[in-house]
Amino acid sequence: MIEGKILHQNNDGSVLIGVYSNKLLEHNIQNWEFNRPPDMIRIPEIAEQLKKQNNVDGFIYLFKKDDKIYCYDGIHRMEALKMLKNEDKKYAVIVHYYLEYNEQKIKTKFSTLNKCVPVPELYTSAHKELYKRELIENVVKYVSTKYSNMFKASHNPRIPHENRDNFTDKIQKVIEYIKNKDYNQIVTLIEDFNLRMRELKKIKLSQKQLDKCVENNCFIFTIKNWDTQLIKYYKSL
Repeated sequence: MIEGKILHQNNDGSVLIGVYSNKLLEHNIQNWEFNRPPDMIRIPEIAEQLKKQNNVDGFIYLFKKDDKIYCYDGIHRMEALKMLKNEDKKYAVIVHYYLEYNEQKIKTKFSTLNKCVPVPELYTSAHKELYKRELIENVVKYVSTKYSNMFKASHNPRIPHENRDNFTDKIQKVIEYIKNKDYNQIVTLIEDFNLRMRELKKIKLSQKQLDKCVENNCFIFTIKNWDTQLIKYYKSL
């Protein structure tokens, strides 16, 4: 049981618990397997906002399964709290907590929560293919790590930047089109496409944009529909 004050008991077997962040972080809380991975670009921004207040906005949604606690909504706030755990400050948190695991209840709650917040289709589809999901996540991790300076938290960043969730959706589209390609083949395709975009003479970039691309050796996002162009490039091979 999470150490805190029970504020309310719900009819579905869940409870609302008021808890301070230092007590919450005593538990090894993991991200739910069907929840999207946290966007590491957003977390420092959330942490900076938390420093200006004494509480965490909204609820953090958790459940217990096999003596482990999982987060299925609020993972970015959880990661931000972890970033601040060594500071001499504790934050008031309200946790929505299922004491007993019920997969159907969790999925229903997760679906309800995400009706208001768009997430990549990869994470809301009822028929998730585990291999494809892991493939996409690994490709996203590779590109967003290698070219981290080209990713922004803004949902619609300016060229030559990209948003991580947008990238996830677009690379899913690419992977579904080319099919039957493994991780190394997809990464190689992206890197070859990057070189191709660098060689193009028709790219209209300001000097500042061009300098950013050259500095980071990344020309992938020099056009908004880069995913469509990547598919065209693949078809031309």
